[in-house]
Amino acid sequence: MKALHINTDESRGGAARSANRLYAAQRIVGTDARMLVLRRSTRDPNVDSVPLNRLQRLIRRRVIHLDRPSKRAYPEYRGGDWSTGRVSTPVLGYLERARPDVVNLHWLGGGMLSVEALARIRAPIVWTLHDMWAVTGGCHYAGSCVLYRTGCGSCPQLRSTQPRDISASTWERKRRSWRDLNLTIVTPSRWLADIVKESPILGGYRTEVIPNAIDTQVFRPFNAAFARCPALATGQDADPVRGAAHRRRAQGVRVSLKGAGASAGKRRRGACSLRRVPTGAGDEPQGASRRDDRQRSTPRAAVFGR
Repeated sequence: MKALHINTDESRGGAARSANRLYAAQRIVGTDARMLVLRRSTRDPNVDSVPLNRLQRLIRRRVIHLDRPSKRAYPEYRGGDWSTGRVSTPVLGYLERARPDVVNLHWLGGGMLSVEALARIRAPIVWTLHDMWAVTGGCHYAGSCVLYRTGCGSCPQLRSTQPRDISASTWERKRRSWRDLNLTIVTPSRWLADIVKESPILGGYRTEVIPNAIDTQVFRPFNAAFARCPALATGQDADPVRGAAHRRRAQGVRVSLKGAGASAGKRRRGACSLRRVPTGAGDEPQGASRRDDRQRSTPRAAVFGR
C-alpha cells in the first residue's frame, strides 16, 4: 500500500512530530509511506517538499496573508492560531503524479491546503486531527466557545459582533465543500472525537480514536505500582486526567509531561493534572511538546493524557 502523509511541517510542532512518527512506524512494518510537507527540516529521502517554482513562490508570498483574518476587517483581533483555508499549495498536482492508495492528512495550516482543494482529492482520505480547525470557522481551538456547533459567526477570538463574519463564511465553505468525501476521521483522544461527532461539518463521517504513535525503543511498559504513585494523581480523589497545561507543582518526583506546552490554556489539557506531593522541594514538571527533552534529562515518570 502506498500511503502519503501531508503536513505543513516535517518536524516542527506537535502535529508534525506525530505525523512523522506515524509515517516512520508505517515504513518499519513494510508500508510504502511517504510525507509531503511545505517546510522540510531533514534530508529524509522519503519526505518531499511541495514543488514550487519561482513564480509560485513569489505569488505565495503575496497571498499568504489571505490565510489569516484581515486586521482591517477585524482591528480587535489580537492574533493566534486562526486560518481561513483560502490558500493552497499545488498539492493536487503532486497527488496526480504520486497516485497514493490513501492520503493521510494532518495539520494543514499556513496555506498548505485550502478547503476547496481538500475536497478535490480523489484518493481515500484519512484525516488525523491535531486540533479543532476542521470543525470550526477558522480557529484551531475554540476554548469555551461552542458556536462551531451551529455555524460560527460573532467570533470571540476575532472580537467580532457580526453574525455573518469570516468565521461564519469559512464554516459554511467547509460544510458545503466537505459534504461527500471518501473520508475517515482519526483523533488521538476521545475528547476530540466527541467534538467531531457533534459537528455539522464532519459529524456524519466515521471517526476512530487512535493514540499518537510513540517510539517503542524509548517508551515501554513499567511497574504498575509506580504508575499509580501520588504524583500522577490517579487516586479516587484525583482530578480527571485531562492534561499537562493545567499542572500543579509535584515535589520530590521528576515528571516529564507529554501532551501540551506551558502556553496551553486550562481547557486544552494535554497530559494529566498533577497534585501536590509533600516530600520536599522539587522542580516544576517539564513540558515536552516543543522539543525532545530526552537529551537533557531522564525523568522518573512520563505522563500521557487520554
